[in-house]
Parts: sequence; C-alpha cells; structure tokens
Amino acid sequence: MAVVVLLSDFGLEDPYVGLMHCVLAGISPEARVVDFCHSVPAQDVEGGAWLLGSAVDYVPQDAIVVGVVDPGVGSTRRSILVRTDKVFLVGPDNGLFTKWYEFDPPKEAWVLENAEFHLDRVSATFHGRDIFAPVAGWLAEGKDPKFFGPKVSLKSLERLDLPRMRVFSDKVEGQILYSDSFGNLVTNIERGKVPADARGPVRVCGRELPLVRTFADVSKGAVLAYFGSMGLLEIARRQGSAADLLAARRGNRVQLFFGEAS
Repeated sequence: MAVVVLLSDFGLEDPYVGLMHCVLAGISPEARVVDFCHSVPAQDVEGGAWLLGSAVDYVPQDAIVVGVVDPGVGSTRRSILVRTDKVFLVGPDNGLFTKWYEFDPPKEAWVLENAEFHLDRVSATFHGRDIFAPVAGWLAEGKDPKFFGPKVSLKSLERLDLPRMRVFSDKVEGQILYSDSFGNLVTNIERGKVPADARGPVRVCGRELPLVRTFADVSKGAVLAYFGSMGLLEIARRQGSAADLLAARRGNRVQLFFGEAS
C-alpha cells in the first residue's frame, strides 16, 4: 500500500486539505494518506523547509511526500517531481525541499508538464489540488515518473539559503526559526553540531536561560532551553508561552554557551 504524506500552509479551517484528500481518493483509493502538518505559517517556504527536514527519519521508505507552501503558484515557478533514495517529493520548485535534499539528496527530477495527469481544469491558485495531488495519486498507482514530464538537471532545482548556526570557541550562535502552537521557540541550533559537554546558559531576547533536559526540570512559569524532539534547540516556558513572554520573533539571535556566558 502506497503512503502519501502531506504538508501545507492551508490550515484545517478551510476545505483545501480535504479537497486534496478527495482527489487522491478518486485516483488511488487504497493509498494511505498521512497529514504530517498543515499549520506551516502562511506562505512561509523557509519554515516549511525546516519542518519537512524534521520528517526525513520518520517518513517510510518509498513514500510520496507532497509539499504545498506555494506563494508563487500560477507564476513561472516549476511544478516538480523528485526521486531520492528514500521517497518521491512532489510540489513547487521554490526551495521547499531544501532541507530534505540535505539529508536525502535528489537522484532524478521531472517537471510536471504532462496535463494528462492533472485535473481537467487547473486553477491558477490551487496546484495542490489540481496538479500535485493527482500526480501523487498516479504515483501511488505505480505510474512511471517519466510519464509526468521531461527530466531536468538536479543542479537546476531551487534551494533556499537557509540560516546556519555558527560555532565559536566558547559558544554556538543561531536564530529563532518559528514558534509552535504552544509558544515554544524553535531555533536552527542542531544538537548533532554542538559539543557534547555544552551545558549553557542560553542567551536570547536579553535573558539567560538554563539548558535542561525537559520541562519538569524547572518550576512552573520558568523559561528554559532544551533540545527538542526534532534535535533542535528550543526555548519554552513551562506551562506557558515563551513566544508571548519574550516577545520573540523569527530571526532573533540565540546563543548557547559552553560554560559561563561572557
């Protein structure tokens, strides 16, 4: 049974996600559809790229991953299908798959130009329903990618210049990427690139915070730093919103010190 994984910035209040499900069910009724995330901030391609990157280790082999964060829909930006060692990626060629490519590099890519595998009427504003969902459905039914359109150079695939953490002799420095629905602030500081003996503190928005293992290590209402389930440094307030308390926003600098902050 094919697995189709969906990510978008559509939210769940409107019919957009449901319409994609309907199209998929009409083409490949046996496919299993997983709604990974539909709460990417509106038109935030960079935020969607980081979220997709967090899923690489957990998406099953040979899944079809459909990403729709597409502020350029209806423009000259390409619709693409990319094969990696692990999955097929379907979506706009706007850098949304940048972080995925970092962990699971592209092996082949096609532009989705063959209208035979699109819906009969293609809206200029909803390629998720009219192009990406149909292509994913036909892939789930075993259609060879060569039928969807011409191959393109892997070097031509769009990639974002994502913000990178920087490592110094006494600290690492990164920035806030986004706030989740709990008000936890997710940063681009990756656990695997931080020295194992780094113990904090963490400095953000004019505060110094302890680096702890989990929420229960601090008292109610306290602000803490910890490495979250995605392997990224996060800032939280126990039983509260760190985003609200700190008035934090995307791009704010975050520093993790290896010992006493200077």
